[in-house]
Amino acid sequence: MPPYLQKCTRCPAEFPWIAGKKYCSKRCRNAQYKGEKSEMDLVLNSLPVVTPHQDIISQFAGKPLDEPLKYVLKNNAPKGAIAFRVGAMRGGSRGTTSPCMKWFPTRAFRTPPVYWLPEWETVSVPFVGTYVVAYFDEDCRLVGLPTFQVEIPFAVRLFSWSNGDDQMAISPKKMF
Repeated sequence: MPPYLQKCTRCPAEFPWIAGKKYCSKRCRNAQYKGEKSEMDLVLNSLPVVTPHQDIISQFAGKPLDEPLKYVLKNNAPKGAIAFRVGAMRGGSRGTTSPCMKWFPTRAFRTPPVYWLPEWETVSVPFVGTYVVAYFDEDCRLVGLPTFQVEIPFAVRLFSWSNGDDQMAISPKKMF
């Protein structure tokens, strides 16, 4: 008696029925995940860019280049947020079927991979551009989904874009 067959969620292939299995192969499963992540990253990349109000721009004259960024990040932090990460899509004209966002700082750069709001330091990013901001609490748990982007007008290139983390959230298992 042949086993019952089911269709793969991603492609037209059929495979023997196994409880909970949706895809015919790891390749189909990974392609589906990559596509879903790409859709979410494109939504994040369309968030509004927040800048300091025109009335206070003159306050930053003669101050370090990252002072407006510091002001925006600290004044827009949600309650309970004490750290942040920034994420960006790949710049340039090179297209891809599943564009993705990379997050900074990376685990290879620091542990835990966040910038702390109370102890401000210059943000290291691979290129000048707009970055999505994700805030974290003292346990490095995400404080809501990102709601805006910031323009980072300088690059401190300690790593390339491709070395960024694929995930916005920080796994507690990989923190220390």
